Amino acid sequence: MIPPDTRAAGPFPTRVLPVRLPPAALTFGRAASLDPATDATGEAGPVTGARTDGAGAADGAGGTPGVIETPGATGAGPSARFTRVLWWFTFHTACATAAVALAYLAPAAPLSWWLRGPATLTACLLIPLAALLIPVLELRPLPWDRRKLAWQLAFPVLTGVVLGVTAGQAGHDDGLRERGRWTQAVVVERKEGKTDRCVLRDRFGREISPDLTQGDGCDRYVEKGDVLRVLHDPEGAADPATDEDTPSYDGILAGAALAHVVLGTWGSARTPRLNPGSRANPARPGTGGRSARTGRRA
Repeated sequence: MIPPDTRAAGPFPTRVLPVRLPPAALTFGRAASLDPATDATGEAGPVTGARTDGAGAADGAGGTPGVIETPGATGAGPSARFTRVLWWFTFHTACATAAVALAYLAPAAPLSWWLRGPATLTACLLIPLAALLIPVLELRPLPWDRRKLAWQLAFPVLTGVVLGVTAGQAGHDDGLRERGRWTQAVVVERKEGKTDRCVLRDRFGREISPDLTQGDGCDRYVEKGDVLRVLHDPEGAADPATDEDTPSYDGILAGAALAHVVLGTWGSARTPRLNPGSRANPARPGTGGRSARTGRRA
């Protein structure tokens, strides 16, 4: 009969002696059975390869204490920066092209009378505002009063308005040059204001539309009843004028378009760096980094 504290192993009995291990050894054995990234308490330990400071908190690639950011999530690499700059370059180039095209084609094509107003409004106002608002809307979920803008974003608004107005004037001149007809017109009314306007009628009594403006021949010496020789558009899309010679707007359009694209791209790519925690710049605490202490999402 073998005593209870022995075990049979072949013909020779083996006595098993009880061994009491210290608590430290039990803790070590329990920790080894868990995930390598967890300690004896079940919490995640320091991630291998993480740089720790004096307080034992791991620093991520962005230098944020206690946060290790996953590769590719920060968008701070050269490839990600290049892609971002290329996207904003394409966006502002499209804005400048659309503003020039709409403002120019409205009188030059010409567009239908019910499309000219919306096209001009879009080119001179809505597109310049879009060049500012789209980079701002990208900064979600930051509150509006905490969003900071790069100073360069003020220029796409100004240059967008300049592009719309200048392209519209160039379209008026080209449309008048292609479709214009010379006629003798009588001034039937003179409207004074910021810009004087003269209401004209041709020799058959038909009103010439639009009115003759101060810069195109309705000068201060012109009075009601005067007869003027004017070049007018039969379709009423281009403004009439008393002089066929028109200035060239190529230099202004090229300079405004270049400033719009360059400064708009620069400011749009720079704005997220001024707004930590925005969706456009996630490389900050609380935006997807993994905590070195707990291993959970920050």
